[in-house]
Order: sequence, then C-alpha cells, then structure tokens
Amino acid sequence: MLEKLRQIENRYAEFESKLADPAYYSDPAVFTKLCREQRELQPVVEAYRAYTACQAQIAQAEALLDRHGESILRLAYSYLHNQSDAEDILQDTLIQYLRTAPVLESPAHEKAWLLRVAGNLSKNLLRAQGYRQADQLEET
Repeated sequence: MLEKLRQIENRYAEFESKLADPAYYSDPAVFTKLCREQRELQPVVEAYRAYTACQAQIAQAEALLDRHGESILRLAYSYLHNQSDAEDILQDTLIQYLRTAPVLESPAHEKAWLLRVAGNLSKNLLRAQGYRQADQLEET
C-alpha cells in the first residue's frame, strides 16, 4: 500500500515538473489532461504526505522519550508528587516540543529546553490546583 502511494507521489511530482515546462502549454488538450490528472491525484498525495510527516513526528517523539523521558518524568514528579500528573506533564512537554520544533545548537540544549518546559508546565499545574483549592465560606 505504501509503495503504491509512493508511486502516486512520484507521478504527481512528474506532473508538477511537466506543468512547469512551457512546452506543455502549446497544446491545450495535453495541458488540460495534465491538469485534470494532477487534480485527481492531489488529495491522495496530500494524505500520503501528511501520513509520512506524522510517522516522522512519531519517530521523533519516540527518540525524545527514549533520550529524555525519564529526566522529564522525574522533574515533573519532584514538583507534583503525583505519578499521573507527572506523566501528563511528560506528554504535554513532548507535544509542545513537536509543535514548536525549536532549533537548538546541541543535544544538551534540547534537554535543557525540555526540562525548562516541563518545569514551567508543572508550576502552572500547581498554580491551577491552588486556585481550585479554596476554603469554604462559613454560613452566618
């Protein structure tokens, strides 16, 4: 299935290169046919490209989790003293990394960035929990 999608993507790329060639503009029938075929393939190619991008992000998240997951989890747990909340912070940290895709100079900067974000998210959660823990008012 994936091989078939790769072939479709390659065919789509051929159409794009042909449409960029001024020689194909001279014959309106050929040009119209190319445009129609390209439009038919476009949704499939876009879906395939989205799939491959998603697969790349999953691989990147797994690599981050392998390299820094335990450190992030320990930091979040040291703030929150709750395993479930610490795991949520770990997940939110990885999602934020994948969304922002920061350009960092070295793996040490990557770890520092992740730990800073995890610490900030943990503090934000503690602050939010503090707002929810309000004393009840006495009735008079």
